This record gives sequence, structure tokens and C-alpha cells, in this order.
Amino acid sequence: MKRLFSFILCFVMLFLLTSCGIFEQMQHSEEEELIKDEPFDNICNLIGHEWNNGEVTKVPTVHEHGIITYTCRVCSEIKEEIFNTEFINRLTYLVDAQATNEVVIIDGIKYYYGQNLVNDLTDAISNSLDGAVILVKEGEYELTEYINHNVTIKGAGAAATIIKLAKDVQTLSGAEKVAFEGVTLYGNGGGADDPGAYFNLSPDSATEISFKDCIVKAMNTFIKVNNGSQKITIEGCEFYNMGQFTVWTLKGTPEITVKDSYLDAIECGLVNNATASMFRIRSGSATFTGCTFKGTLPATSGGLFEAGTAICTGITVDKCIFVNATKVVKLNSVPAALTFVENYFVDAEGNYLTDVPEYITGAGVTPGVALVKFNEAN
Repeated sequence: MKRLFSFILCFVMLFLLTSCGIFEQMQHSEEEELIKDEPFDNICNLIGHEWNNGEVTKVPTVHEHGIITYTCRVCSEIKEEIFNTEFINRLTYLVDAQATNEVVIIDGIKYYYGQNLVNDLTDAISNSLDGAVILVKEGEYELTEYINHNVTIKGAGAAATIIKLAKDVQTLSGAEKVAFEGVTLYGNGGGADDPGAYFNLSPDSATEISFKDCIVKAMNTFIKVNNGSQKITIEGCEFYNMGQFTVWTLKGTPEITVKDSYLDAIECGLVNNATASMFRIRSGSATFTGCTFKGTLPATSGGLFEAGTAICTGITVDKCIFVNATKVVKLNSVPAALTFVENYFVDAEGNYLTDVPEYITGAGVTPGVALVKFNEAN
């Protein structure tokens, strides 16, 4: 009897184990079939969706929220996210002439098309908050409205980002600090021959204005300081096709600093005005360091530098290179100090002069010292 009971018990246990195995096989088979039929869905269920940056499918207004639609790159499932204008970073703008409605992420910052991602530079400046940084991608843009708050405009490089400026518009009134970096500023008001200033400054204008790694061209007058105490810094810039004045100060106590910049004099001073000068400093002061001035201004133009009137505290020129530049000094009837410290002078054949040229002279002018660069053979 005991043997019979043991045999039955073993049979039952064997049946149960076999049944479990068959069940597991059936279960695995069903799972494999499910994965085989719908692999992407199951992958996303296991490891999560891989969402794209999203697209703005509804632009927010002051009355309604906006919607961003995200699509999974694996299974194409979509999800929507509501966002409002107050969540947008108004201190950073992205301007792209080829912008679409796709959300762009740079350094962790989201740029929403129609909000802080636009294809119009004027819109970005008009809508940005005080202190904003505006990144401008490759392309051509127009700036027709004046800047009235603190802003930094950064391009993708002067050769890539071209900003066409309207003349006699930019007073920079209401701002304190305005900066341009890595852009071409192109005069869009008739070129070098057409009178007018592209930055026309007064006591209400920004007090700190800077231009770094920019190309400036096709303007009659780049900066005109009618009055004020602005600090203007020009660094690593290039100037071409300037009509009469690159910088012209009339009243006030502006401080002009120009360093490591280049002026092609052959293409400048084309307006028939013998009293003009590329840097006419009649108030405040100007300092030039490490700059290159190439070529001689045409006969119709006065010279590179003019320091004059009783409210001008002087011009200092140091460590600059003058390449075949014979019209350097424009004398004022009320001369101010025009001090050349140590500079390089190169003739038309590329030879460094050992003495300061005789045309670096006149009332108020200090000729300074001529520096000479020697090659390794010498």
C-alpha cells in the first residue's frame, strides 16, 4: 500500500513539473511572438522613448498657452507639452534666417520658434529683455529699429553673419551697455558716399559700447559722438570703404579705445572732403594700440588722425603699423596732443623705416620712435 501511494505521489509531482515547463514555454513563446510582431513598441516599453527636440505646433499668445509636440525617434509615438511665454528664456535669443518650427537646444537652453527663436534680428532685439544675449546664425539680416536696452549681439563670425544697418537710426538711447561681436556691419543707406552716421550718439546713449571681431564697411560715418561720456571699445575689427569718418567726436568726454584692428586706407576717404579724417577726435580722447593702417588715403581726404579743439584731451598711437601710409596727420586750427609713441613704418616695397617719416609732424604732434622688425636672416 505504501509503495502504491509513493508511486502515485511521484506521478503527480512529475505531472506538475511537466505542466509548468509547458506553461513557461508557452508564455515565452507568446512574449517572443509579441516582440516579433511589435518590436519598437516593446523596446520603448522596456527602455523608454527617445524623444526628439520637439516642434512648436501652437505658438503661445498672451491669451492662450502654446503646445510643443514631441515624436519618439524609435516608435514614432507622440506626446504634447504645454508651455507659456513666461517660461521662455528671454535673456537668450537665437536668430536664424533658416529657422523652422523645430525647437533648438544649445547649451541646455531651449529656443522656441516664434518666441526666442526667430528669423528676424529686429524682432529679437525688440522682444528681448534687458541684458539679453542674441546669437545670430549665418546669413544676412537687417537692423532697422533702434536699440534701447542692454544687449549683446553675437554672430557666427564676421564673414558669416552680415547685419545691414539703417543709417541715422541707432542712437542707443535708454541702454547702458551694447556689444557687437563676430558680425559684419554693413551700411544699408547708400554706402560711403551718402552722408549720415550709423551710430549717432548723445548724452542719453549707452555709456559702454563695444565692437569685437567685426567687419565694418560701406558707411560714410560709422560712429558720431555729438555729446556724452561714452566708453567705446573697438577690438579686432576691420574697416573697408569708409567715406569720411570712422569715429567723429564733437562734444563731451568720450573715451575711444581701438586695438588690434585694421583699416584699409586705400578703400577709405573717398568722399571729396579735404577736412575729413578717419578718426576725427575733437572731444575726449582716443588710444590706438596694435593696429594696422594700410595704404594712403586719396588726395580728397585729410588724414587718418585729427586731434583738435580745447575739449580734446589727445590721441595716443602706440605699437601700430603704417604700411605705405603717407597721409597720417590732419592738423586742426586748435591742435590737441597727437602722440606717436613706438610704431612701425613700412614703405611701398615692404621695407621697415628706421626713422619716423617726416610727414608725422605739426603743431601738437609728438613723432615718437620708429620700430624695426628684423627677420631671422638679419
